Amino acid sequence: MPGEGAPRESDRAALDIDLEALSREELVELQIEVAAALAALERQRRKDALAELAGRARELGFTLEELAGSGRAHPRAPLGPRYANPANPDEIWYGRGRKPHWFKKAMATGRTPEDLLL
Repeated sequence: MPGEGAPRESDRAALDIDLEALSREELVELQIEVAAALAALERQRRKDALAELAGRARELGFTLEELAGSGRAHPRAPLGPRYANPANPDEIWYGRGRKPHWFKKAMATGRTPEDLLL
C-alpha cells in the first residue's frame, strides 16, 4: 500500500517539530512515543496481513495452520520429573535447562545422575 502511514497535509503541521529546541527529556519522551507508534503500526500491519492470508487460504480450502504448520518443527513431548534432590524430594529437575544447585552439589560429592533418578 503506497503511502501507508504517510502524513496527510492536515497532519504535516503537527510534524513540524524543532528538535533542536527540545530538551533531552523531551527528546527521550518523543523517542518513546515514536517507538510505541511504530510498534502499534507493525502490530496492525501483521494483523491485517494474517487476516488477508487466512482469507486467501480459506478460499483455497485450507487453514493457515495447514499451510504454514504449527510454528514448531519438532514439538517436544511433555516430560515428567526425572531427578529428585535426595535431601528434599520436593525439589525435582526434568533434565532440561540449567542444572539446579542441589544436582551440581550431589555430583561434586561423588553421586551419579543415575543415583538421583526417580
